[in-house]
Amino acid sequence: MKPFIMTIISIFMLELIYIFWLIIENKSKNISSDNSLTTITLPKTLTTSTKSGKRIYNVKCAHCHGINAVGQNKVARPLIHKVYELNHHGDESFQRAVALSISAHHWPFGNMPPTKGITRSYVKLIIA
Repeated sequence: MKPFIMTIISIFMLELIYIFWLIIENKSKNISSDNSLTTITLPKTLTTSTKSGKRIYNVKCAHCHGINAVGQNKVARPLIHKVYELNHHGDESFQRAVALSISAHHWPFGNMPPTKGITRSYVKLIIA
């Protein structure tokens, strides 16, 4: 039983190290907030998993989809929008878009390429 627990702990630690590396690597990228396509109101507090998802999003997604997923004019669509509610696009739609790419069908920004370095568990944290 001990080797199994040590393996799980090691995998968890490696994922945390990877997330922090992504954050450090991405700090030099400038993301414009003047270009946003929508506005949102953030909750006053975030859960631990939501904070992790936000960190991953900021590193891997915000350079196109904008800070807090509000989109960027002539770059990428907002992800906080009615068309991305569960009754239209479920969680698996986001998983497939990140892993496989997606054809433009709601916005005139072109196709979204697959996003490297994001696991299904990371997408789950991002969309939580």
